[in-house]
Amino acid sequence: MGTGEHGKSYVLFVHATIESGRFAQALVSGKRIAEYASSATGRNTAFMLNFTGAYNGVRWATGYPDIDSVDQSERILMDDPEWHALLSSAGIDFRPAKERMLQRRLT
Repeated sequence: MGTGEHGKSYVLFVHATIESGRFAQALVSGKRIAEYASSATGRNTAFMLNFTGAYNGVRWATGYPDIDSVDQSERILMDDPEWHALLSSAGIDFRPAKERMLQRRLT
């Protein structure tokens, strides 16, 4: 199994729901979160709006070649005070319940 740009072994998803009345603001915040995560970790993070499933659902997705790179990126963000400030400022745009899911490619 390759680990090139199209052969990511792990994908980390974060799912959220936009708070009522905050749609436009949430799209701006969501894009800023994705751009910051991409810049800080060097891993492309996509921000997506769900067209099926939960109403006003969004998700961020980041691909990784191996579990060590997942851990490294998580450490970078957890040690970054600007990351925490960004998430705090965007908090009003999304409902409190969020879900993180790490998926591994098996074939």
